[in-house]
Amino acid sequence: MLQNAILEVGDDGRIVSLTSDALNTREVNSLQMHSGIILPGLINMHQHLELAALQGAIPQGIGLPGFIKEMADLRSSGTLHDAGLEKSRALDAIMYGQGIQAVLDISNTVDTIEIKKTSQIYYHTMLEIFGVRPVDASTIWSSAQQMLTCFSQSGLAAGISPHSLYALSQLLFNKLQLKPEALYSIHFMESMHEKEWLQEGSGELGTLLQEKSKMFSQPKFHDLISWLRDITKASRLVMVHNTCVDREIVELLFNNLNRQEVYFCLCPQSNMYIENTLPDIELLRKSGANIVIGTDSLASNSSTYFIDELKLLQRFNSNLSVVEILTWSTSNAARALGLSHLLGSFVPNSKPGVVLLENINLAEMKLTNESRFRRLL
Repeated sequence: MLQNAILEVGDDGRIVSLTSDALNTREVNSLQMHSGIILPGLINMHQHLELAALQGAIPQGIGLPGFIKEMADLRSSGTLHDAGLEKSRALDAIMYGQGIQAVLDISNTVDTIEIKKTSQIYYHTMLEIFGVRPVDASTIWSSAQQMLTCFSQSGLAAGISPHSLYALSQLLFNKLQLKPEALYSIHFMESMHEKEWLQEGSGELGTLLQEKSKMFSQPKFHDLISWLRDITKASRLVMVHNTCVDREIVELLFNNLNRQEVYFCLCPQSNMYIENTLPDIELLRKSGANIVIGTDSLASNSSTYFIDELKLLQRFNSNLSVVEILTWSTSNAARALGLSHLLGSFVPNSKPGVVLLENINLAEMKLTNESRFRRLL
C-alpha cells in the first residue's frame, strides 16, 4: 500500500498512473485530496440479485435445512415471481454506489438479464442447477442450457454451475460439461447438517432431500472430491460459505485439488443469519487459502452494504488488517474472475473503478463503526 500517493485517472475512467510523490507535488488543476484509503472497485463474489425482494421473508437462525425448506416454499408459492424486480434494480444501484465494480451472481432464471444489460456493474452469472430426482435431470439441464443461450445472446458473461455437492442427483452431475478456462461456483460446507450428510450419509438435511425423492442416492464424498479435482485441472472454482470447513477438509482439498485455482468465499453475515456461526478464518489464512468475500442474497442478509461483511469479519478476528481484507475484496476476487488485467488493481489503461474507504483507524489499520465505502469514479 502506497502512502501519500497520487492516482491519475483519464476522463474515460482509465488508470493513467499511480505515483507516491504526493508530498512533493505542486497544486495541479483538478487534483482532489482524500483522507482514507483509495482502492479499486470492490468485487462481490456471491450474490443472488433475483432474490432481493425476499429480504426479511425467511426467519433468522433456523439452520440450513429450515432455510432450504422455506426457500422452496417461497418459490413454489409464486411469492418471488409476484414480487417483481424493483428491489433487484434498486439493489444493483445500491451496490454500484458503494463501490461494487463486479459481481459473481447466482441465478435460477433469466429475470435479471435486462438489469444486468444496463448496469454499470460487471456481472458474471452462474446459472445454478439443482435437483435430486433423477427423472428431472434432463429437463433441468435443458432449461439451464436455454438460459445460458439467453445470457450469451445478451452479451453477458455466464456459465452453468451446481448449487452444491448435496443438491444434485448423480444423473444431473453426469450432465455437467466441464470446460477449460471456465469459472464454477458451489455452496460448500455451509452447515454441520451438510457435513454430516456428505460424509456420513445421515442427518436432518438427508431426511429433507430424501423426502423430495425416494430415488435419491447421495453420490459418494470421495467421488465428489474427484469431480472438484477435475474442475481445478483447468478452471477456477469458488467454494462458498465454508462455515464447517476444518483442518481435515482443507488438507483433503489441497491434497486433491489444484489449490491455486480454488477460492474460498466468505459470506459472514449470511452465515450468522442462517446458522449463527462463522468459518474458521484463521485456519484458512494459515493454510494459505485464496479468500474472497460475498454478501449472499438478501433472503439471508439484513444488510445491503458490503462494508458490513468486513466489519463482522474484523469483529470476530481482531488480528485481521484492513489491507488483508481489502485484498480479498479486490485483487483476489479479480483473479478468481479471471479479470486481473481489468479489475482489482490500478493497472495502467484498466477501468477498475475508484473507491474511497473513509473513517478508518489508520494508526492500527482497522475499520471503525463509522467506516464506509464511497465511490469516487
